Amino acid sequence: MVNNKIVIPIIIILLLGIGLFGYLTYFADDGSAVISNSKISIPSTFKIVKSKEKETVISDGKLNITLTVCDNKSVKELVDEYLKSKETKNQTVESEDITLSGVNVVKTTLVDTETNITFVNYWFEKDGKQYRFHSDIPNAQDDQLKSFEGTVATLINGTSKT
Repeated sequence: MVNNKIVIPIIIILLLGIGLFGYLTYFADDGSAVISNSKISIPSTFKIVKSKEKETVISDGKLNITLTVCDNKSVKELVDEYLKSKETKNQTVESEDITLSGVNVVKTTLVDTETNITFVNYWFEKDGKQYRFHSDIPNAQDDQLKSFEGTVATLINGTSKT
């Protein structure tokens, strides 16, 4: 017969070890997030809210930004699929090519005219990987959009392979 006084603490220690390993895999201790073998430096005003293997959500309390690594497709294919999936009568969509932190970026802006939420995406390729940085901004003002774009430039600059 197995002694429960020994088995239960061993199970608890194993579960804590697995949880700690998972935490350290996704959250680096130097102010960065590791997403699908890519390291993204996070501005000090942002905290990691949620993290999965290919996606992390960061927030500064006012703005949530989803950082995603998109595999197996070009930026053009990803943007085309996104725009095609968003075609509705209650939305206006714009797409433009810009340069941020020396990287070619496709910026898509979608405004839902019923909810007045602006969905902004920055799509780019760096070090052979494709990324999408996204935020939903209710009642977006120009200063909020410029601030978000500045944060995205900082994030792009701090993106590298691990």
